[in-house]
Amino acid sequence: VERGDQVIHNLGDILRELIKPEEEFLGYMGEDDFVIITTPLRVLHIFEKLKSRFEESLQEICPEIAENFSIAGGGEVKISMGVVTNEEKQFGDPLQVKNTALEVLKNARNETGHSCANLKDYPV
Repeated sequence: VERGDQVIHNLGDILRELIKPEEEFLGYMGEDDFVIITTPLRVLHIFEKLKSRFEESLQEICPEIAENFSIAGGGEVKISMGVVTNEEKQFGDPLQVKNTALEVLKNARNETGHSCANLKDYPV
């Protein structure tokens, strides 16, 4: 459990370094979930940097997992990101954004390996 906590802590540190605090928002939702509010143009940049930095961090904390990103007995250690914008769908309140984001994130989590699912590709 300690290493799992360290992985999540390092993930938060990486995200804090990647976002622009004067322009973007980073929040911790609990367990292993974070939220970032940014512009659509920054999403892929953040995701790509996050993937490589996460893999480096995982190699330091859990070298036996970092080799193939899977845990003995099943399960993957991966980054899953759900992207929600108002380009395709208008939202009436923050709860609608949250629920839509959770649905899109579920699609990202169902993919193998690191995945960035976009509302455009997975309309809900």
